[in-house]
Amino acid sequence: MVIICTFAHTMKIYKKPLWMCIALLVYVTGMAIYFVPRNQEMSATEKTITIVVAYMLVVVLWFAMQYREKLRRKDKG
Repeated sequence: MVIICTFAHTMKIYKKPLWMCIALLVYVTGMAIYFVPRNQEMSATEKTITIVVAYMLVVVLWFAMQYREKLRRKDKG
């Protein structure tokens, strides 16, 4: 899936991995802002580790999707 946006007569192509990872980062941030302060059962260290691991998983997903997209382009052309 390719999303094409035009700004001032320039064309930029945004690929699916970028948009999916941005959406996941917004989701993780929203969940961290909403749920983590309300959770009284976890210590501050556990909360921090949970948030850091969630962000690291999104970054790893982005790298994996970039690699997959690179392989797909290599196979096509």
